[in-house]
Amino acid sequence: MEGVGGEQKLDVLGHGAEARVWKSTFCGRPCVIKERVEKKYRHPQLEAALSKKRLNQEARCIGRARKSGVPAPCIYHIAHDTKRIYMSFVDGPTLKAWLVGEPAAEDVGVTMRAVGACVAKLHDADIIHGDLTSSNIMLLGDAPFIIDFGLACVANLPEVLDPLLFLSSSTLSPPPAPFPHDHLSPSFTPRIIAWLRPPICFVVVMVFQHVCTLVCFVCACTDVPHDTGLWCTAPPLPFHLCSIPFNKI
Repeated sequence: MEGVGGEQKLDVLGHGAEARVWKSTFCGRPCVIKERVEKKYRHPQLEAALSKKRLNQEARCIGRARKSGVPAPCIYHIAHDTKRIYMSFVDGPTLKAWLVGEPAAEDVGVTMRAVGACVAKLHDADIIHGDLTSSNIMLLGDAPFIIDFGLACVANLPEVLDPLLFLSSSTLSPPPAPFPHDHLSPSFTPRIIAWLRPPICFVVVMVFQHVCTLVCFVCACTDVPHDTGLWCTAPPLPFHLCSIPFNKI
């Protein structure tokens, strides 16, 4: 398929909810074509306006990141009519694939410090990546390379950076070691308590009501005056104590 700059599609690199990505050539150079997926549920004019705005925003954020010293793709061309961005091709594994290979601990430390330095440069430039996961960080040797600025924006609000840092730390952290006995795992103990609390509460309340009923019956048979302080009326069942805490299951 011929297009801008004599580009020719080679193979598909990815297909997500927001964009399709191909590896191709642009003026004889290897490139990546990122095409935004058209949302059929939007009005055509609104879809065209939003696509143009987000294409420009992504290109500006990439350019801003490169000026700040963050390794990011080089933009070759933007085609608003086809909703495509042509950018340089990065030949290397993703950080996720590299970590799956279980590299040496020293190499992991060096690479993670380099990733942290890139993130710091992004935030110093007021760039919010929006989707900074291990799948959007590629490696060229030991140097990280940030890709996929489709959700990026420019903002300097601390409340925006805080959830981004939490997402990055949670996605880049190693998974916890599995518990040796799943049936005794700490996460399973609260579930047992949550499941057993309703029947236990129900039994306790029923026993309490029967005791109160028995006391009232004894008082009625022995003509005990009501001013003795005895509770001679059975209280209503507090069924709200038996509610299942779904948020803790």
